[in-house]
Amino acid sequence: MKGVKVMIVEDEIVIAQDIAMLLKKHGAIVSSICYTGHKAVNSLEAIDADIAILDINLGTGLSGIQVAQAIKSADKCPYIFLTSFSDSATLQEAQETSPYGYLVKPFQEATLIATLSLALSNFSKQKETIHFAAFPTLTEQEKQLCMQLYQGKSYKEIAADCYISINTVRYHVKNIYVKLEVNSRAELTAALIDGSKV
Repeated sequence: MKGVKVMIVEDEIVIAQDIAMLLKKHGAIVSSICYTGHKAVNSLEAIDADIAILDINLGTGLSGIQVAQAIKSADKCPYIFLTSFSDSATLQEAQETSPYGYLVKPFQEATLIATLSLALSNFSKQKETIHFAAFPTLTEQEKQLCMQLYQGKSYKEIAADCYISINTVRYHVKNIYVKLEVNSRAELTAALIDGSKV
């Protein structure tokens, strides 16, 4: 965890400070502590983080799940959820944002560090399999859509994640297929992994 920059989104000040202390003990850098979802979303551009820890229930205003959606749309960094709630409905809602980990309070120090380390490793491996350098004509939004297509998401899920219409997703996908000279999602996936056109 040495040198890893972590964003903490937690409405309970004592818990947020405890997490920050644990992270610093393991050599991590706390880049930001946000006590509300609104502050977290509004600060995204300015925050330099390698990973985020999100409490799901942030009281009034935006939830941790809404913060996760914003982080995901901005392709900012991986995130894990930390919550008091372990019911199936909360878990299902959280899973729909594809988090890199899920911890239930109270948590053990070793479990938190292990979950963060695993999340960072998985995120890094996922990024390494995509070779965008071979396709310099792709825009940042097209790269984001490529990642989501690669993850097997439907047009409806992509539209919801990116806050755009399904027709807009179709338009971008058509452009991506033309730029990469592919005709299907399978060919697109192969092209992204190989770093060369099919």
